[in-house]
Amino acid sequence: MYLFRIVALVVMSVITFAGIADAQVTGKTKQGLAVRKVRLWTENNNVIPVCWETNGYDREKEIVQEAVTHTWQEFANITFSGWGFCPIGGMIGGSATAKQVRIRISPQGKDNAGAGGSGRVGMDALSSAQDNNPGMKMSFNPDGSANKGRVEYIAVHEFGHVLGFIHEQDSPNHNEAHCAGASEANATSLTDYDPDSVMNYCNKDKNMKGFLTLKDIEGLRKTYGTRNIRSKNQNEWWLCSKCYTLFYNGYANKGVCSKGGGHHANTAIQLNYFLPYDTPETPKAQANWRFCNKCHGMFWDGYPNKGSCPTGGGHVAQGYNFTLTHDVIGSAMTQENWRFCTKCHGLFWDGYAAIKGSCPAGGGHTAQGYNFVLRHQQPFKPMKSLNNLRLKGPKPKQ
Repeated sequence: MYLFRIVALVVMSVITFAGIADAQVTGKTKQGLAVRKVRLWTENNNVIPVCWETNGYDREKEIVQEAVTHTWQEFANITFSGWGFCPIGGMIGGSATAKQVRIRISPQGKDNAGAGGSGRVGMDALSSAQDNNPGMKMSFNPDGSANKGRVEYIAVHEFGHVLGFIHEQDSPNHNEAHCAGASEANATSLTDYDPDSVMNYCNKDKNMKGFLTLKDIEGLRKTYGTRNIRSKNQNEWWLCSKCYTLFYNGYANKGVCSKGGGHHANTAIQLNYFLPYDTPETPKAQANWRFCNKCHGMFWDGYPNKGSCPTGGGHVAQGYNFTLTHDVIGSAMTQENWRFCTKCHGLFWDGYAAIKGSCPAGGGHTAQGYNFVLRHQQPFKPMKSLNNLRLKGPKPKQ
């Protein structure tokens, strides 16, 4: 099992966009047998209003919103707004003509892992109650048993269409040998062909995960720009390859490691995390994570008991109050399996079944609670075969 989830750093990829229609430029795209103008959300200030037509399916709705928010929205300068019930007219606050990306849900059986969907491309997905023609349709097993990964895939894939992206196997430079498709002559390729794109029917996840590849993100950003996710974020947080805890590597002094000496970050193969601070706590983000000015590690400061510091006694908080995301869908630029240790109260990486690092309270770390997902800095260019390297642990070798 590799320490880092790296989604194809050297993959070849394509995202295609369907076309633009505004006061200056009009583009066309061929979708199946239909040729039509497709407008992108740049003409709506990159805001995509979303609503649900159908009652119920609360579990699936939550999964869909989270998947879209933590993929497309997180990596580009776009905002999916609303997510409430659609206006229907004939009521206070209602409107039969207000246009949104309306999602209609219908029940389905357990085929296709309990979930399916379809969506129109670009701003053509807008419709009103009066139109009675929703821009997106989803179907789920009504007993709540739809596979979570499949629901996430449906969400990310169909909203990819809403953003203007076509099927990857239909891109102008598609690879027929990899996946049968029909070339879209009026679409524009933003990158190379991507066999693992979330928009590719033949991706390695078999349409069961809603991950974006690095090329997905690159094409998305070329179309909608990059979200400034580094405001109120601090970088230079690294994994210590000796004790497996997260520590701050921005000082010449590397703190104190429970294995002896200072912490160690193998900057050749590990990732540089950047963490949000002084931001509101949410149901999917926990505050009160702090820097310890004695050991330089990250610990949770929400209990009167301050855990166990390698220098002796409890941790001592200093500086920013970090708010860490937990229990959300992963991506090409995030890493899961960061956990709270019940013994030392530090944040450690829990990705190995048998190796739990070194806890200052003795033995290995003990995980409890949320599964934290940390974002790391990732350039969009080939890197040094990160997916072929393992973290140096007590016995597993590189």
